[in-house]
Amino acid sequence: MTATDDVRGARRILAAAALAGPVGLAAAASAWIRATTARRRVWRATELPPCALAIVPGAKVYPDGRPSNPLWERLEAARELYLAGRAERILVSGDARAPEHDEPAAMRRHLLARGVPAAAIVSDGRGHRTLATMVNARALAPGRVVVCTQAFHLPRAVFLARSAGLDAWGLAADRRLDPFAVDNAAREAVARVRALVDVARGAATSRRR
Repeated sequence: MTATDDVRGARRILAAAALAGPVGLAAAASAWIRATTARRRVWRATELPPCALAIVPGAKVYPDGRPSNPLWERLEAARELYLAGRAERILVSGDARAPEHDEPAAMRRHLLARGVPAAAIVSDGRGHRTLATMVNARALAPGRVVVCTQAFHLPRAVFLARSAGLDAWGLAADRRLDPFAVDNAAREAVARVRALVDVARGAATSRRR
């Protein structure tokens, strides 16, 4: 499926689901995004083909600079891919608009402290949304990429990456039970609708965010 196919499909889904109301729209968006990425999402690194870039979307960083548990899981998944020779470089992408909350800087420090060389880490401080991360990654990854994030986030992340023109796979980074699973699922349902709208209006194929 190409980025153009994603745009057309997103528009069809939105048009068909609009009559069903908010609940129907959320269900349709979720079903479409999960279905179109199902074969590109894996739980084990051994299921992945070699990739040029492992993409780590940003998440919460504590005031002392430590990554939150979800971000730690994403970083460790990418680090293990790199050390196993399954990813040539790692993109750490997040919000760097506030010096006291610089996600890419914290992510970079984590990787450097755990054996990833500086030359293998690429920072993107404009990844304030998953969409922005994927659009920005397009200029860095002419080859195959793998997105490292939690399973609940993975369908949308891979969908947006592929809609942005990336040859994207996804690796679930989960290492423990999520105590906020219900809250995350509710937020993700809304986020998937927004992702479908973004793709339908061509935002995923725009230039760097």
